[in-house]
Amino acid sequence: MSLRTAAARPPAAFLSPQDGTPRAARAPFARSGHRHARPGGGRAPGSRAFTLVEVMMAATVIVFAFFGMIQALTVGSEMMATARRQTLASKMIDHEIEALRFVDWSVISGLSSSHSSNTSLVWSTSATYRVRDVVNRSGTWYRCIQNTSSQGPPNSNYWTEETPPYTLGMSSPGVAEGATYNLTHAVSNVTGLTNVREVVFTVTWTVQPSGGVASRTYTRKKTAYFGKYGLNLTLQRS
Repeated sequence: MSLRTAAARPPAAFLSPQDGTPRAARAPFARSGHRHARPGGGRAPGSRAFTLVEVMMAATVIVFAFFGMIQALTVGSEMMATARRQTLASKMIDHEIEALRFVDWSVISGLSSSHSSNTSLVWSTSATYRVRDVVNRSGTWYRCIQNTSSQGPPNSNYWTEETPPYTLGMSSPGVAEGATYNLTHAVSNVTGLTNVREVVFTVTWTVQPSGGVASRTYTRKKTAYFGKYGLNLTLQRS
């Protein structure tokens, strides 16, 4: 008579609570949390990919951000160009005021009250020029020393050769930073004061934006007063 002995069962502490199999019998990677690859290379359960809508939304955000960056760069560049143009306009006026302070009172008192009709810094046969006007003709700069409407440079009776420093940064006569400049001045007597003259310098510049946008014109003005004996002493004597 043969006796069959039942196989000894491992203690419960050594059994897996999920399926009751001995812990040592399970695959090593099962203990580390790895999943078996699905047959056919499919995606493991629980994983998730981006949907087409999500991809389209992300692309839209990137496109809007890109165009916003381009717009910011364009606006910033235009602001810098505007600042450079305004700086040049101020330099033009400041130079003309300081240059006028070095001339004799006879020149200042003789400045015509009528405004010149020049429309640019380039010589024109149809314009009327007044003393202290600045023009360019054939690449040379001149300053008017006698009112004229028919005598052009280099006639030494009406013009003297002079190159103002602010013209050095111009790409062509009257053109700088993509703008066309015009410099004029108006002279008048000061009411109630003798031997005092008021001179108003005006710089205008026109910018033609790209894309067929209408041109824009800017203006900067400064007023200066000149006295026969110096401004302070002249005011004391008036």
